[in-house]
Amino acid sequence: MATYVISDIHSHGDNLDRFLRDTGPEDKIYCLGDTIDKGKNGIQVLVRMMEDDRITFIMGNHELMMYLFLEAEKMINSRSLNLRVLNYYYNKRDHWQYYNYGLDTYNDYMKLPEEKREEIYRFLQTMPVQLNVEVNGRKFLLVHSKPYGDYDKDVFFNEVEEDIDHYVWDRAKYCHVEGKIVITGHNVVSRIDTTGRIIETDGQWYDIDCGLAANDANSRLAALKLDDLSVKYY
Repeated sequence: MATYVISDIHSHGDNLDRFLRDTGPEDKIYCLGDTIDKGKNGIQVLVRMMEDDRITFIMGNHELMMYLFLEAEKMINSRSLNLRVLNYYYNKRDHWQYYNYGLDTYNDYMKLPEEKREEIYRFLQTMPVQLNVEVNGRKFLLVHSKPYGDYDKDVFFNEVEEDIDHYVWDRAKYCHVEGKIVITGHNVVSRIDTTGRIIETDGQWYDIDCGLAANDANSRLAALKLDDLSVKYY
């Protein structure tokens, strides 16, 4: 049994499949969000990961954008008013669907049966946004963008909606939490070797977003193995 952390897949199912072929049935996998958008078939990638019992999701900013958009649509359809959500819908929908390339995600979502759409909506609604994990005596803090709040507490989206942006949008560079190793995605790493982008770390903080959102020659998926802090790229 091994424990891995991946992040920022951004619809790249082929990279994910290559990683999963290297894992075993008893392995544990944490995904730091941003599974969807920036490419084709993001919803299919999300559903496939939802159905894999080995994978635990942590919400990213792209899952947040999708959820808030779907929540606003539900409120409009039911004529229920929540000014914060409706403000997001009318002023920020283009930010997700066009600037962040979420339109393909949304269109694929709408092609799904209603029951599956509702399952995805509820799944997003209950996602964790920050988790504590211990492997081989090391304590890890997993979050999409930057640690926030009570670092010793596992945090879920439906508990901290007002503060959610800190967990998924803030930018982190070499952020440290005493007694823990912090692992984030969200920020595309700047280091590149002869094979592509490589994770950035100082031993107490790891950025594992190796740029699949950019979809260029240096883009790849990084899988950090928590058991020994080794990394493999796909």
